[in-house]
Amino acid sequence: MTISTSHGYYFVGLLLLCFFTECKNDSSIPGSENEGKSEYPDEWMYRQRAFPNAYINHKVYDAAIIQARLLKQIQNRSLGSPWTSVGPVNIGGRITDIALHPTNQNVLYVGASNGGVFKSEDGGLTWRHIYDNDGRLSIGNIELSVSDPDILYIGTGEANGSYSSGAFYGNGLYRSDDAGETWTPLGLPESHHIGRIVLDPQDPYHVFVAATGYLYGKNTTRGIYRSFDGGEHWEQALFVSDSTSAIDIAIDPLYPDTLYASFWERLRYPEVRDYAGLTSGIYRSFDGGDTWEHITNGLPVHEDVGRIGLAVAPSSSGIVYASIAENPITNDFAGLYKSIDAGSSWSRIDDQTLEAVEIYAGFGWYFGNVRVDPVNPDIVYVLGLTTWQSPDGGVSWNQLTSGGVHVDHHAMEIHPQNQDFLVLGTDGGVYISRDGGFAWEHVETLPVTELYTCEIDQTLPFRYYGGAQDNGTMRTLTGNQDDWERIFGGDGFYVIVDPVDNNIIYCEYQWGNLYKTTNDGVDWAFSKDGINGFDRNNWNTPIVMSPHNRNRLYYGTHRLYTSDDGAENWTRISDDLTNTSPESPGGKDYGALSTIAVAPSDSNVIYTGSEDGYVFVTFDHGNQWNHISDNLPERYITRVAVDPYDAMVAYVTLSGYRELDYLPHLYRTPDGGETWEDISGNLPEVPLNDIIIDPELPATLYVASDLGVWYTDDLGIAWYPLGEDLPMTAYSDLTFHAEERKLLAASFGLSMWVYDLGGPVSVVPSVTHDGIDLHILPNPIRELATIRFELKKAESLEIIVYDITGRLVSRIASHAFTTGAHALDWWPDLEPGMYVISVSGSAGMTSRIVELF
Repeated sequence: MTISTSHGYYFVGLLLLCFFTECKNDSSIPGSENEGKSEYPDEWMYRQRAFPNAYINHKVYDAAIIQARLLKQIQNRSLGSPWTSVGPVNIGGRITDIALHPTNQNVLYVGASNGGVFKSEDGGLTWRHIYDNDGRLSIGNIELSVSDPDILYIGTGEANGSYSSGAFYGNGLYRSDDAGETWTPLGLPESHHIGRIVLDPQDPYHVFVAATGYLYGKNTTRGIYRSFDGGEHWEQALFVSDSTSAIDIAIDPLYPDTLYASFWERLRYPEVRDYAGLTSGIYRSFDGGDTWEHITNGLPVHEDVGRIGLAVAPSSSGIVYASIAENPITNDFAGLYKSIDAGSSWSRIDDQTLEAVEIYAGFGWYFGNVRVDPVNPDIVYVLGLTTWQSPDGGVSWNQLTSGGVHVDHHAMEIHPQNQDFLVLGTDGGVYISRDGGFAWEHVETLPVTELYTCEIDQTLPFRYYGGAQDNGTMRTLTGNQDDWERIFGGDGFYVIVDPVDNNIIYCEYQWGNLYKTTNDGVDWAFSKDGINGFDRNNWNTPIVMSPHNRNRLYYGTHRLYTSDDGAENWTRISDDLTNTSPESPGGKDYGALSTIAVAPSDSNVIYTGSEDGYVFVTFDHGNQWNHISDNLPERYITRVAVDPYDAMVAYVTLSGYRELDYLPHLYRTPDGGETWEDISGNLPEVPLNDIIIDPELPATLYVASDLGVWYTDDLGIAWYPLGEDLPMTAYSDLTFHAEERKLLAASFGLSMWVYDLGGPVSVVPSVTHDGIDLHILPNPIRELATIRFELKKAESLEIIVYDITGRLVSRIASHAFTTGAHALDWWPDLEPGMYVISVSGSAGMTSRIVELF
């Protein structure tokens, strides 16, 4: 059995365990037994953004958020009706933390992996989105003050060591003094991921934070931080090393000067995971964080110690629990330890039941949380694949969530006034128990599903389909938010509904495991006959249906396959269409196709794009292939799209971030790849994930990005945020229904959204904008920069510089400019860093990100 750090580990016993514990799913659905459990969550989302150097330029992303906000404020134009959320709200998604009001059991807060913070004031029946900060919706922790429940803190950036944590990180802490109505940023932007926040029970402005720092890389802005003024000023109270994260912190509520902090040595790159080390361990302070002691008596101390979860018994000072993992790759469960003398000595108390059932499921870096009953210090809970409870301090154990609850448990809170009131956060959303965990009710009103793909039934366009992280393939038959059903298991990826007979559906789970149903999901058949099982596959393997023949499909490994009989049999029509030499960036870790596009006007013309930046085209259905990406940036190809009427016109979207110079993310070829032009225009400089060409308006394009959905009506001269009411977060896929003129967008964290474009007449903008062709040279800037632009008509312009917080830091010009070319010299008197230069006038705004050093 082969073990790979990037492609997962396979455990036969774990398959059996998950078959019986994946309660929310019908185990008869293909793929449900593999739902994120038979294989580790892949690095795919980070890898596509970090290629080719395993690096995301965080400062570029920060500046792009500011640029997107400015464009949204100045240039927002609606083509039709506002965006509408269509769910699912009844499926759920990854919940990273929960906070309960200390006295009002109707008030609950939950934080989502990439969906922000939601609040309920009726015991979990309905929810309101109270934290929807643009581009910063990954939540690590929520902490509510027990002395003043109107004061709550959130730490952004999921702290679990998962693939999406590195792709979607946070920018520090925020505080609300009015129960979540408004928020104040508190700094620590380089913390990236927050493991835990704790407050002094008597002083809501006395704050401690466990900052984990970069997931992919080293940095010194990690460790334990404290503030005495509600986060206005911070002190790094404890630092271990630039590769050791503070993952948890616990405070003794009876003696709040006593603190316990756990540290986790971890390094992760797309091709390497090292999640353990000698610097992993527990530290204690008796003086409010002034001094710390590394405590080891009775605890494992060796190079394989990994993540550690902590909990102090609220009812009994000095009783502390620690859930410990070991193994640098898997972080297997290594025992529950208990101290009855405030951490001076420890003993392992579990009877190895939790180890035997593989509670951490071979990826314990996902979990690591332990909780203690507020009244009885011997009632302890360990969270993992499922949640287990001991009623007697670890002597015996029972599975608390054996039926009806989705696996992967990341958060749980017990109400301090009612030990039977439990709220649990999983990869399938929120569950509430009011009888101590005997029965659980799933919250079915939260739009937090992390979607990879979306699909519209062409015959019944109110039917929507989607593939989701750890929640399989799902659909609604009505278009409503709350009646989605799961029809297929695993992590859901591409789903295709036959445009003539909607009883025929094709679905995938991870690594291209393709199935087909001909009777609307009653029966499924594995459909890869003829595809070489040793080929390299993308985590999200591309499969498309020919626009000319609904029985013809295309499937991409590192080679292209076609089927003319509805996926019954497959024939290879290409050799390797990737760059997989050992010398290539990423090597074999980037060795599969990521997108396929068949020309609607010519069935012989097919384009492919790969993870490692290669684009190929064939004009004779695979007899000969041309490599056409030499003049494109070396970045992950997310999508290729072909003009509906001209097979020689194609578009390529890219993921990734620039290192120094400006990086275009969208290219157009008018001649089958002979030449390419950058049509990124004023788009924020973040990954693009999909593109749709409007068949009725050939100059109109729609793109899904990591910062919302954008459109152009002039082939990229100027771009605008599309519509209103759409959260600015990552959108992974778009689907268009031409007759209904309906655009469907799959978000990774806030479920699915639909936009009614209306008829062709209504999409003609009322205000035209010829655009400003803006260039800043050089970029990066050392001393002098030249700002060049050309105007097609005389106009009054403002040329302004913003820093990455959105603060105006310089006004370069504000006056009328004549028609023609202009060049302005700018001597920046600013600190080194990333900035946004904005040129705005009566017709709109164009901006560029620059770097000073």
